[in-house]
Amino acid sequence: MNEIELSDGGVIEEPDDEFMIRRRDVHGNLEEVRTIGDSNHHEWMALFPEAITRLHLCQALDILQEFAKNVENRGLEIIGEDWPELLVTYQHAVEVLS
Repeated sequence: MNEIELSDGGVIEEPDDEFMIRRRDVHGNLEEVRTIGDSNHHEWMALFPEAITRLHLCQALDILQEFAKNVENRGLEIIGEDWPELLVTYQHAVEVLS
């Protein structure tokens, strides 16, 4: 796991699978937790560019899957040979970056 070391000896840990970020003091004690939705979460997310990419891919995959579900629920079909491949590509990208 990657972490950012701070001048006081503490660290900011890389976001976990739920994009929760923890700050620990020099002794490893948990000092602060930031989660998606916290107003200051983005400040620490910016320290981990790969996690930002993974977050955006997860969000895009969620949108695509929701779109596909809505289309199916309406009894419609997505026409296009690339559609299944697009979903697989996004799923694979999320897995690789996890």
